[in-house]
Amino acid sequence: MFLSLSGKVAITMGFHLIWLFTLELFPTKYRSLATSQASVCARVGSVSSPYLNDVLVRTHFWWFYTLQKLFSILHNLYNTIMRVG
Repeated sequence: MFLSLSGKVAITMGFHLIWLFTLELFPTKYRSLATSQASVCARVGSVSSPYLNDVLVRTHFWWFYTLQKLFSILHNLYNTIMRVG
């Protein structure tokens, strides 16, 4: 019981630290835009993930992981562009 609760606390603390870091990463002028885009992407991902898991894993096992890797690469490119600009 203690390990499960401490795991939940650690995950929650990590999520909040990442959220605070993201807020301080962008200038004040673009902070609300960046935060809202991150929130929208998180919501779309959390809504579409179970559907993609059911459809793609049952039909084409490797498509699911290819799609995850593609989104990860696009996310990293987007973050690189936002940090440079």
